[in-house]
Amino acid sequence: VDDPDRHAIAVEGGAWWLDVVRHLRGHGHRPEVLTDNLRTSIAGTLAVGGFGDRSHVAGLQIESVTHLVLVTADGETRRVGPGDPLFGAWLAGGGRLGALAEVGLRTIARGNALAGSLIEWDDLGRFVDDALRIRADRRFDFLRVTRDWRRGVIAAIAANFRDDVRDDADRAALVGLRPARVLPLPPSDRIAHAEETDPIERWTYACPALELVFPLPDGLDALESVAASVEATG
Repeated sequence: VDDPDRHAIAVEGGAWWLDVVRHLRGHGHRPEVLTDNLRTSIAGTLAVGGFGDRSHVAGLQIESVTHLVLVTADGETRRVGPGDPLFGAWLAGGGRLGALAEVGLRTIARGNALAGSLIEWDDLGRFVDDALRIRADRRFDFLRVTRDWRRGVIAAIAANFRDDVRDDADRAALVGLRPARVLPLPPSDRIAHAEETDPIERWTYACPALELVFPLPDGLDALESVAASVEATG
């Protein structure tokens, strides 16, 4: 990891995101968008786009890339940037166009402590309205949402990054939202959590599984139809 200045770093493609956040912590910085599993490689994540904690405001992780150094199949090392066809084709391209030796990433001045709330909605339409408002206003640095089919609620962890885990959540960020319930969460340090817990050991992936993408707004009706079909199968 090399950081000639504190708003951009150059990282070897094989490094873990955990290596990057450990290094940036000493400078009071972090990546613009960070995957939820820090024990994954930079190259592997960028090869598939990279959805993360701030994607609702900053897009995919590939959007924070400033340059690539690629080793292509002809044995050449190529440094490419925005505007170069190889730059755009490699990002989220599955790694088929060459091995990633180095990548430049923009960073932001943020701590790694999360302070926030668990927010629940019992109506999908109200959740979507609030989610669009959260995105437009950039109210939260971190937003992770899941739908609990058994309880019939949409639950979100909505939080902001702080320099100190003792900081309280910003209650003003909840004004104007229409959730069914809000519960404050104890502050947590994401780096410390990643160092202590390997997500692969903690998560059991559903298998077989199917991933679907629904566009708004018509996708809401499609989602309800698919959910009813799945539930009917038991």
